[in-house]
Amino acid sequence: MRQFNSWIAVFLFSACGVLNKTSKSPSSLEYVSVKVVSQDDQSADVLTLRYVNNDHRTICFSNDTWPTPTGTMHYAQDSVWLTIFDDRYPIRKFNVGKCLGETCLIKLAPGDEITATIPYTEFELEPGLYDSPKQLTFPLTGWICDF
Repeated sequence: MRQFNSWIAVFLFSACGVLNKTSKSPSSLEYVSVKVVSQDDQSADVLTLRYVNNDHRTICFSNDTWPTPTGTMHYAQDSVWLTIFDDRYPIRKFNVGKCLGETCLIKLAPGDEITATIPYTEFELEPGLYDSPKQLTFPLTGWICDF
């Protein structure tokens, strides 16, 4: 039992070290505007997203604010949506799980870029709307990485 408690202590101290390295109080972060460019690819029934870090510093953002490789997003239905005509189609609610620590950050050095695709099906669009003009709302905030 004593050895088990020792392992728990080692784990907790290690976890705290990882979290302390990557977590700052929100007021100490320098937030930056992240301009994501989207393109409607009607031939593939997807939206393509692209962000290029044009800043001279490394930019970070949480990986749960960027689409997964399959185009899902973590509970983003209140902030990410398509507007078609005057109707709003929020991205499907999805739980990608919780990630903690530095491995959960997307870090982009100056000049780096990241791309993603979101299938129309993530917005639960009727196929009759696939050819309609779409406007994507996709707010993304990054911060300057200093680690």
